[in-house]
Amino acid sequence: MQADASIAHLSGAALQLWLAVRRGQVAEALHLLPRFSAAELGAVADTDGSTLLHMAAAAPDEEAAAALTTALLAAKVPVNARASDKETPLVVAASMGRPRIVSLLLEGGANPHLTDNDMATPLTIAQQAAGSPCEALATALTGCKVDYKECVCLLRQAENATRPLSRQAKSSDGCGHCHAKGVKLLTCSRCTLAWYCSRECQQAAWKSHKLRCNAAAELRAQLALVADPSQPAVQRAKIVGLLAARPHLDMRALAVELKGVRTMLQALPNDRPAQVTVPGRSATRIVSAVALCKMMIQGEETTDPRAPSGARITGDTLLRPGMRQFGTARGHEVVLRRILEPDCPADDRRELLRLLAAMHVTMNENHGAELVLSRGAGLPVAELLFKLIRAHPRDTHVLPNVATILGALCLSEHERSGRSARQQTVTAAAERGAALAPAPASAPSLLPC
Repeated sequence: MQADASIAHLSGAALQLWLAVRRGQVAEALHLLPRFSAAELGAVADTDGSTLLHMAAAAPDEEAAAALTTALLAAKVPVNARASDKETPLVVAASMGRPRIVSLLLEGGANPHLTDNDMATPLTIAQQAAGSPCEALATALTGCKVDYKECVCLLRQAENATRPLSRQAKSSDGCGHCHAKGVKLLTCSRCTLAWYCSRECQQAAWKSHKLRCNAAAELRAQLALVADPSQPAVQRAKIVGLLAARPHLDMRALAVELKGVRTMLQALPNDRPAQVTVPGRSATRIVSAVALCKMMIQGEETTDPRAPSGARITGDTLLRPGMRQFGTARGHEVVLRRILEPDCPADDRRELLRLLAAMHVTMNENHGAELVLSRGAGLPVAELLFKLIRAHPRDTHVLPNVATILGALCLSEHERSGRSARQQTVTAAAERGAALAPAPASAPSLLPC
């Protein structure tokens, strides 16, 4: 039996099962499944990390895909397993426009909020494909009817019904178990991210709250260690790397929720560069700067081929709660002052500028400028930006990002001034009109004199 390079490490029954699932051979796959435990089935994957459930969702025939998916879910194969590109089986099903498979996976516990390497959720992928030429092309190539619109409906319902793990349950939502409102709520002392009306409700909700509570408590201690410059830099950098290493938790959003952005901004001025291992290589970095960027930036880095030396363009999306913390802590000034210090490494200067510029682009609704101007920090930030240009005139990453930030600040200031001037004009006109207007005539009587 011949196998391609991606499954060359598989042999015996595991290889037979893999090929049967990939080819949509239901009878053979069902015959082989009882030979494996749930743990063994979860470990059967190709070199790209695609599991049997990934292959079942992409089986050539949808009927076979449905039968295989049902059997694998019943065998307790991990439904949220991620391949090397972070694709889950749900992402595969959504990208192929298979609402039946999407429904089966959601019923089996698939998380609709998990994203792939492009930070796209299954819903985003289905929405982009719905009504596009690829829908008709997929039908023509596979011979199976695809229905992205139905996938969109299913995934939207699932997202609305299940909030992301890291989204804080506000006290206005009521008790975290019985949802009672208008009563005194007590905060979970361990994570401080959930509220309950009684000890009994807290105990009843523990099974569903346990995962998030434990993760929050552990992460809070880790963030405190990362923000402590006296701790070994290698250990601090290792913790930063874990922020995206748990596929079942959105650790970055959870870190922001635990006030991690504010914590890193407080640590940044006194944090010195150190030799650490960051994704893929060893470099001299400021650990708190790396953590700050990792927590807030959701997009992947891209470059503009038209710009000199592939200068950074601002195409990132940011976590909105992190932006609010950033503004409250006057993050622009903190970051720019740290960048201007002589010991700031070039990599950190580039990444921190990338973060600042991303706050001022259209996809983030230019919230960065509002955060600066609403606190009266427009002039200090502009002065720091001009100092940065003078300090690094040959750095191709500085000028494009500084121009983005300054342009956004000028535009927002112009709009704010325009609104203020229009408001003053309207008020003055109203006052003048009221003074000059003739007294209104008496209203006519409805009854004869």
